[in-house]
Amino acid sequence: MYQQYTVKRGDSLHGIIQRFWKRVDARALKVFLAANPELAGREDRIFPGEVLIIPSEEARTSGIRFVGDDSGAAAPTINYSWYTVKRKDSLASIARKHLKDSERWREIAELNQIVNADRILPGVRIKLPSERTDI
Repeated sequence: MYQQYTVKRGDSLHGIIQRFWKRVDARALKVFLAANPELAGREDRIFPGEVLIIPSEEARTSGIRFVGDDSGAAAPTINYSWYTVKRKDSLASIARKHLKDSERWREIAELNQIVNADRILPGVRIKLPSERTDI
């Protein structure tokens, strides 16, 4: 239903939408922003390392909706927060401090498509999954 894309240097929001959906129109932008609520108010500023949700082409043309998109039926809500990596951070220490469980470092790696957990760079913004409420 969706995929993730890590913003690269030189990317623009319209360019990313164009690359995945082949056209940028008001509906496409609305669905894309609804899938990425952290972009609200800063659509013209995306940052390298930021991980964006790319809804499927079907979401743009059908009744599928994301949080904040009032044009269709219910769709998945993706809950996360942002964290900027600091010097000497590790995924385990970030998970321990912000998620109260150092073992959840794998969730952070998966959410951010981090291949080598030992190589995270200071200054990079990463998504953190929401704290578990099912425990």
